[in-house]
Amino acid sequence: MRISFFGATKEVTGSNYLIETKGKRILVDCGMHQGSKANNEKNFNAFPFDPSSIDHLLLTHAHIDHSGLIPKLVKDGFNGSIFTTFATKQLCDVMLKDSAHIQEMDNRWDNKKRARKGLEPREPLYEMEDVEKALPLFKGINYNESLDLGSGIKATFFDAGHILGSAHILFESEDIKVGFSGDIGSSITPLLNMPSSFEDVDYLLTESTYGDRMRHSLEDSLDKLAAIIEESFRSGGKIIIPSFAVGRTQLLLYYLNKLVEDGRIHLIKAYLDSPLAINATNIYKAVLEHYPNFFSDDVKELYKKGILAFDYPNIKMTTSTDDSKKINTDDKAAIIISAAGMCNAGRILHHLKYQAWNPSTSIVFVGYQANGTLGRKIRDGADEVKILGEPIEINASVYSLDSFSAHADQEHLIDFVRRIAKKPKNIFIVHGEETAQKVLKDKLEKEFNIQCIIPEYKESFELNKEKVEQVYTEELVSVKEKIRSQVHIENVDLEKEMDVFLKMMKDYIDINKLHENTTLNIERYALKSSQIMLWLRKATEIMGDEIFDNYDALVEKEGIVDIKFEQKSKEFRKEYFMSFSPIFDDFYRKFKELLKPKKIKD
Repeated sequence: MRISFFGATKEVTGSNYLIETKGKRILVDCGMHQGSKANNEKNFNAFPFDPSSIDHLLLTHAHIDHSGLIPKLVKDGFNGSIFTTFATKQLCDVMLKDSAHIQEMDNRWDNKKRARKGLEPREPLYEMEDVEKALPLFKGINYNESLDLGSGIKATFFDAGHILGSAHILFESEDIKVGFSGDIGSSITPLLNMPSSFEDVDYLLTESTYGDRMRHSLEDSLDKLAAIIEESFRSGGKIIIPSFAVGRTQLLLYYLNKLVEDGRIHLIKAYLDSPLAINATNIYKAVLEHYPNFFSDDVKELYKKGILAFDYPNIKMTTSTDDSKKINTDDKAAIIISAAGMCNAGRILHHLKYQAWNPSTSIVFVGYQANGTLGRKIRDGADEVKILGEPIEINASVYSLDSFSAHADQEHLIDFVRRIAKKPKNIFIVHGEETAQKVLKDKLEKEFNIQCIIPEYKESFELNKEKVEQVYTEELVSVKEKIRSQVHIENVDLEKEMDVFLKMMKDYIDINKLHENTTLNIERYALKSSQIMLWLRKATEIMGDEIFDNYDALVEKEGIVDIKFEQKSKEFRKEYFMSFSPIFDDFYRKFKELLKPKKIKD
């Protein structure tokens, strides 16, 4: 069985994993990259596999960073089945349509900017018709129900407690069990069931969003939220809450209702200004009626008494654009809950544009803010940001209440592994920023003595009953032509880039004493230093790959004495680096020293 990582590698978004087994090709998740402009551009790249060759897609949950590229997958040729829970199937109906609308709107705006730059227009990532083609492929299944995918391959979905319908997936083939955590829910959510875990897995993929931190207690966050609301109630200021439409919004409504019932806040006016969040809330209601087992016992008991747990009595749901605009003309205190949760799109942008400059405004973040997003910039203390093309001063008070996050924190991520009766041989850490992944890796390895792997983008591994083996694939195919077409080094700090590359190479060689394919390994690590990649690609071609291909033979010698290496490198220097001779000499010396075999002591 082979698994390849095509998303959520050292980042929180873009979940996408390919399993190849028994002649079948099965995807787990097909999420959109979100955050910075560069990250968003990744969505327009061709899939690193042929979509028409995929037999099935298993979807953990409806959030766009897990489901958002499904219409593009269908547009590019996929026609297999999409298996997910019944609740996720219903949520994807509204979420993918909303995403298509955003793609079409953004595309019109983007093409205007491209025209001003003299660039050709491009098609939207996908359109509504692509969503309409994708939706019939969805097949709803129940939790804890084994799904037969043919050829003895099985998948079982377990309750992840993250958002409505979210799931962990146990994948079984070739007598190997692989667990996909999806997004692991927070243990404090009162709406959903507690996150389950696996009984027995050979290999585990776990998310790591909050792998480097413990969240504040829920009660502390509720106290702070109540204080913010009461202060705004007295001063007449607005409280802007960027919120994910699915999961976070419904949880907020629950807690607002509870704060009123407990007498901790006045019944302040609230606006739910997100058509997607409104539709999602209606789906929550429908699922509660028809599939109550998706919800916690408390929610079910309240529903039997005619009480809807996520229904705030003083709320106005605004669907039209005109009603949305009127909110900012109201001078009374109010809570504005709007999407998107990371402020990267949607009506929240207009509210921030008209309210963030005002010192009486409070901006309250209740979820994760990915690198490069507007939400992250504001949360991290930016004095001024660009919103809808205009510079806006941030004079509002900014708060971050991470206890409302639907993600497990570090302790609960570790507990997720503790609860696995038969521990995995290896754990792949995905869906997290690299700093969080490294902290979680250290914690898991220390407690469980299990080797943890932080995979690279496009990295593949062979999984068997005994061990995992890294697969060296031709991951540079898509960039080689671009590299070869560049005939000069751009004006960069070349010396600094070379030093960065040398450190990466040293770290790699320290870990891997022998190399079966050193050229490819060097190229993989050189991608992290793009300017050095230009040098290295040309250098390996000019010097001759045999020097690196035969590295195993070279390590048996006392040192590198190959005359061809010396000669070819000098020819290369003369042709390409005449103006960089001192820098190149130093780099060449360090690089040669790095490759020199070390004597092994008896």
